Amino acid sequence: MAKKDIFRLLNEKKQPSTELMDIVHDKSINNRFDTLAQYFENEKITYNKEELKNLIQSLDKSIFRQVSEMAHLMYQRMKLLNKWSGFR
Repeated sequence: MAKKDIFRLLNEKKQPSTELMDIVHDKSINNRFDTLAQYFENEKITYNKEELKNLIQSLDKSIFRQVSEMAHLMYQRMKLLNKWSGFR
């Protein structure tokens, strides 16, 4: 019995693989599945669950850093212009 290949979520540089990015950007997949895990299970694709968990944690941290930086920049702009009512 042949061993099933495991879908690589990350490349050698620990960045999302090209194949993963193709799936992420495929609108037909995005419209049918809420999560990558659902897609993999439906398509019977073997993947490393720990790798997916690490990828999600990495993305969460990246989003948090970017939102924090944007909030800081917005605060500095409001402080500099002394406009506290938004971006009108």
